[in-house]
Amino acid sequence: RLKEVVRYRREKGSTGEESNDAEVHQLDSVFYFAPHRMNKKLPLPESVFPQSLIGSIGLRTLEDRHFNDWFQPLPFDIWTGFISEHSCMKNGHEKDDAMRILVLVTLSK
Repeated sequence: RLKEVVRYRREKGSTGEESNDAEVHQLDSVFYFAPHRMNKKLPLPESVFPQSLIGSIGLRTLEDRHFNDWFQPLPFDIWTGFISEHSCMKNGHEKDDAMRILVLVTLSK
């Protein structure tokens, strides 16, 4: 399968070292954030494309059925596992009150 042999190229460093191929082993765990499912202000796990990249690629492309093998929307259960361990939920700081409310509203839907 193609996604099992995808390689990214490292660029030359400031010391002039040679570039090497770097294998990507967990490409099938890359998700995108579907804004119609959750609020854009919520914290997201590292396995989610950054919003700037989603803007460049386009949500329509990511949701295309031809790319379902490569990209999937962030499953709610993965997000709930992530958010339950996030500092905004665990630390109890007053500055995180609005974020906690947003998380609880999302969980209640």
